[in-house]
Amino acid sequence: GIVMSLFFKLILLVFLQSIVVANDTTEPVVKMGYLIDGLRHIQYKDSRIALDMLIGGIAEHDNLEISVLYFKRDPEIVEGYLKNDFSTLTINGYFYLKNMEEMDKVNKKCWLVKENYEDYEQYVLLTRNPNLKTLKDLEGKKIAIAEDNYLAQVFLKREMIVSLGKDSKKLSYKLIKMRKNSTAILRTFFGKVDASLVPVYTLKLVEELNPVVGTTLKRLITSPKVFAPVISFSHKDGNEKYMNIYANHVKRLATTPRGQNILDLFRIKEVKEIECKEFTPMKEYFKMYESLKSSIE
Repeated sequence: GIVMSLFFKLILLVFLQSIVVANDTTEPVVKMGYLIDGLRHIQYKDSRIALDMLIGGIAEHDNLEISVLYFKRDPEIVEGYLKNDFSTLTINGYFYLKNMEEMDKVNKKCWLVKENYEDYEQYVLLTRNPNLKTLKDLEGKKIAIAEDNYLAQVFLKREMIVSLGKDSKKLSYKLIKMRKNSTAILRTFFGKVDASLVPVYTLKLVEELNPVVGTTLKRLITSPKVFAPVISFSHKDGNEKYMNIYANHVKRLATTPRGQNILDLFRIKEVKEIECKEFTPMKEYFKMYESLKSSIE
């Protein structure tokens, strides 16, 4: 009798556990990867608050849970993304270009994370030093630049190779890292540094506030308008239904007060879905840079 009683209790326990599993209402999870290097805004408290608001809104509206994974180095995040450890990836455009051959095999959707109203960035090298006439004159000079502006550095290095060839390797200058592009421009204006390498869009904003900046600083070189500083991608093997929910929520951000608040906290204007082939001019520019770099080594 005791054996049968224990047997029935065991059967009952297994049955009850099966009911709990059957009624498990765990929300589906979408994992997002962020590379901290190159995304200075994500290091700010405001951005973390914005991300929490975004995730909370999607969970509340669409019953979809999102978890965010932060990475410090690009090899780790790219390796995880290629294996589909997370469905979406947000990354500085420079690290995409470094890994584009592998990433393009798995990318399904592409988004521009726009920090201003222009889709693509254009860079300019500014100076007020009358002795700075060509890139060769940058020898021993200090150039102010935003700390995460890797694409602008690609532009400067490419221009130096085009202008100076092998001699560009001997040219020695110092990059002074700033938190903001506007600070780099003002440092140049006040003569604290010899030059600054900044987005044209930021220069226009500073000129609107201080017209004398535009008449005082001269442009040494200007890049083509092809650069995307912050990009998001989704993986071709990610869950399409959940990815569409996420994408639609992001599209609606600018249309609601809460969404606008999230964009403001992130310090971005818009997250815009584009055709991935739109990155072709930037990719071709980078390939030419790599080819030029190889030619002088």
